[in-house]
Amino acid sequence: MRGASKLIRKTQPFAKSRLGFCSNISQQEDQETIKQISLSLHLQEDDSLSPIKSLQNLNKTLNPDVIESILHQNQSCDPKRLHLFFNWASTQMDVVDAVAGVGLSSVGFSQLIYAYKNKGMFDEAVCLLLSLNNDDVFPNSVCLNSLMRDLLRNNKMDLFWKVNERLVEGKVTRDVYMYSHVITAYCKSGKMDDAKRVFLEMEENNCSPNLVTYNLLIGGLCRHGLVDEALKYKKSMTAKGLVPDEYTYAIIIDGLCKAKRSSDAKLVLDDMKKAGLVPKPATYSSLIEGFRREGKIEEALRFKDEMVAKSYEPRSALWCINVLMRDLLRLDKMKLFWNEYEKMLVKKLNPDSFTYTNLIGGYARVGKFDEAKKLFSEMSNKGYNPNLVTYNVFISGLCKAGLIDEAFELKRSMATKGLTPDIYTYTNLIDGLCKLKRSQDAKLLLEDMLHAGLYPDSFTYTALIDGFLKQGEVDEAFKMKDKMVAKGIKVNLVTFNCIIDGLCKLGQCDKAIEILENMKEARVLPDVFCYNSLIIGLCKANRMEEARVFLAEMTENGVKPNTFTYGAFISAYNNIAEVKVANMYFSEMIGLGIVPDQAILASVIDGHCKEGNSKEAVAMLKYMLGKGIIPDIQIYNAFVHGFSKNQMMELAMEVVSEVREKGLNLDVFAYSSLIMGFIKQGDLQSAFQFFDEMQLRNIRPNIVTYNNLINGLRKTGDVKRARELFDEMKEEGVMV
Repeated sequence: MRGASKLIRKTQPFAKSRLGFCSNISQQEDQETIKQISLSLHLQEDDSLSPIKSLQNLNKTLNPDVIESILHQNQSCDPKRLHLFFNWASTQMDVVDAVAGVGLSSVGFSQLIYAYKNKGMFDEAVCLLLSLNNDDVFPNSVCLNSLMRDLLRNNKMDLFWKVNERLVEGKVTRDVYMYSHVITAYCKSGKMDDAKRVFLEMEENNCSPNLVTYNLLIGGLCRHGLVDEALKYKKSMTAKGLVPDEYTYAIIIDGLCKAKRSSDAKLVLDDMKKAGLVPKPATYSSLIEGFRREGKIEEALRFKDEMVAKSYEPRSALWCINVLMRDLLRLDKMKLFWNEYEKMLVKKLNPDSFTYTNLIGGYARVGKFDEAKKLFSEMSNKGYNPNLVTYNVFISGLCKAGLIDEAFELKRSMATKGLTPDIYTYTNLIDGLCKLKRSQDAKLLLEDMLHAGLYPDSFTYTALIDGFLKQGEVDEAFKMKDKMVAKGIKVNLVTFNCIIDGLCKLGQCDKAIEILENMKEARVLPDVFCYNSLIIGLCKANRMEEARVFLAEMTENGVKPNTFTYGAFISAYNNIAEVKVANMYFSEMIGLGIVPDQAILASVIDGHCKEGNSKEAVAMLKYMLGKGIIPDIQIYNAFVHGFSKNQMMELAMEVVSEVREKGLNLDVFAYSSLIMGFIKQGDLQSAFQFFDEMQLRNIRPNIVTYNNLINGLRKTGDVKRARELFDEMKEEGVMV
């Protein structure tokens, strides 16, 4: 290319073709030459120039316009042949003088670079550019911008920076597009200070950033978590008369959501709407995803509804609905889960594989396995074959319901669909076995998993550790922990919590405290679940002073106590007849804005009743109903339980009457308490009346309900009826 670079002494734009100003005869000759050379360039010869060199009278017809046209018309040709032709043509003695006045060098280089990059031959295109020795000779700015843009799009960053360095050396005057490309490159590399420096340099060189430039920088800042700076640039662009567009708002909203500032993103959306801009599905998706990550599922659902109401592209809407349904399933918010499905049907959105998987999981969660199986078959008929995720969701549901044999059968059927069980499949099965106190079988399944070439993770080992602890096999549990560590898997917060909770439930609080110290040494910070496990364990062991120490420690470490924390203290102090202390913790809890649950209320009432303070208990009932801090029915349920436990059945029945007057329904917790209270008084008739009533109201008796009745019947010697009730319990699928 050195011969070519000597032809021109300054950079010019594309030369205007002179073919239109030549005589008709010259035009015909030139067109014939272009045609012949173009055909020769496309021939697959070892020496691609041989056919061209053999053309007759070539020296007479070859001129700068002909060369320019050949380069322009043959960009689909092998760029290497085109490059070779250009080098050869520029050395023809009859052409050199003519070339000097038309800017062929700039045009030629531009056409060759286009040819190379259009073929994806970026190394050759950049090499050609770098071969220019004369700083005054460069392809035109359109070509350079096109090359820089394509290098960025194809992530050829090393080549991009070589081009940029060459432009700096050549003192090429940059336009807004070149600056924008450099800003983009720095943003891609995470060098935001350099991106801002180039932006400032633009303004200093009287090259005003346009809307695209601002958006590129704002986008880069948002992607790297510098959202506040991005907002400042948005403000500065409006001050300079530039109006933010839909992309400006969208990228800022996305940045705020990723920074867990979805409430701020919501305000930016309001500004966007006030500016007359219509958010696209991607913007709504950002908000939905942001609120999801922050655990604000109701807000996410609201924006989903707004998005669907705007009748956006159904696939985007369906995807958001599916993601939210999956979250609701994980959070066990089943009422909202089925509401979303109903809304989906109203909008006539056809379910896809993701939807079917969610629905199968939903039915499995509530124990409706026949419906789940029906959907499992239906999705195949609709053209959606169950995938690995679908199988895992169904297997997980079966395992949680204790239907481990059906779960294994489903695992075996995966092979017929060409699917191979993965780590989640095995972990679900291992967890299911452990929950059925079959940890040794789970241990054997772990070996099968390893033979299948799958490596258990912390969740797999934690399931096994939890299983052995629940069976009281502490040594086996710690062996599993040691295996886990030997495999290079760190003991995380979940595993530590599992061990501490398991030990406390076994009454081994000292060992649990020792594990807590190990946890701190490993720089794993205890959370509220960890502290609660210790506090509950110590309270049950009546080690109240130590429990108070951990309550103080957790608050000092910024871990906020919750319902379970205070519930442990209230229950423990009531059990040891220190009702005043229990009431003190109850008052403290209310003062902190922590809402008591039914169990805590029942415990407080129980304490009052033990002290013979039934009037205070009734006064508290009226106070709590007036406050409205928890639903009335939960308060009533708690009082029914408290009065029944202390055999104050007249007071319990007064509460039942008030519940009926208000059209409310007691729960299984309250009914079981009433049945227990009447049985303790020897009134089996009243006990069975409430048993019949709860079934008429579609309230399913639990194991406590059945046990109370069976024990009552045995005490009266009615063994036959007790046996019938036991068989009924098994038929109803109530876990023994």
